[in-house]
Amino acid sequence: MDLFYMENGVVAWLPQTLAIKEFKAVWSKNRNKDMAFKELSYIFFMEDLRSPFRNYTEEEKEDKVIEAIFSKEWKPDERVQVAQEMYKELMQTRSMKLLRSAWHNLDDLSEFINNIDYNERDSNDKYINDISKVRSTIESLPKLVAALKKLEDEVKKEVEEGGSLRGGREKGMFEDDLGG
Repeated sequence: MDLFYMENGVVAWLPQTLAIKEFKAVWSKNRNKDMAFKELSYIFFMEDLRSPFRNYTEEEKEDKVIEAIFSKEWKPDERVQVAQEMYKELMQTRSMKLLRSAWHNLDDLSEFINNIDYNERDSNDKYINDISKVRSTIESLPKLVAALKKLEDEVKKEVEEGGSLRGGREKGMFEDDLGG
């Protein structure tokens, strides 16, 4: 089920989203509903696969989202953090968890490649970074990126399908196709 979604470039949510205590706490704590809207939007932009900020690393994403939404220095308080964790938990499937891990590892690989020092030597004065190994790693990146893109497409398809059935009925607990 889509608790949050984008409509005309604006984050929106289903009325039942606020029935979940963690989201209701964010909405209710703010007399200023503009701030509550911004905080719920922050949660969507940080955790949803459909977020326009999804291609940033986690650290970059938080800075970019805060900069885009809030006009002043802002940090998520405990209620927002709890609601964010709840949204992440509710939306995460096994394939989405795998995709997040793959993104994280790709970010680590990118950082590693950016920091290679070809002149670095060990205690025996031998080069630590073998250019041929680095070149081989770089040559394998298109396959890695293609595989990641395929996984991302599959997860997006899974998210878009959202478990809905004909007539808007939700899947029952035992209605998933388990391949058997």
